[in-house]
Amino acid sequence: MTFHYSDAQTQRRTQRCLSLADFLWKLLQHVLPPGFHRVREYGFVHANAFATLRLVQYVLQAFVSAPVSPQPTRPCPHCHSPMRVTLILSSHRPVS
Repeated sequence: MTFHYSDAQTQRRTQRCLSLADFLWKLLQHVLPPGFHRVREYGFVHANAFATLRLVQYVLQAFVSAPVSPQPTRPCPHCHSPMRVTLILSSHRPVS
């Protein structure tokens, strides 16, 4: 089977010849099983959810900088050391 595709790096149109079995194998690697959905466009990984992603990274301590909207630190009423955010409760229900 011969097909044309555009190379993502060079933006050049390229022709490629594969056996039918190889072509179907490469094509089916991009098909998700039933019941699965792509997640790159949803939730905090969405391109417009930059602030939410930063907050998740901050809470999980996966990012070094401060959150987008830093909250004032409050001292612990018992030992007077600064308290750290470990859980954020939201009134929003997850979309299913």
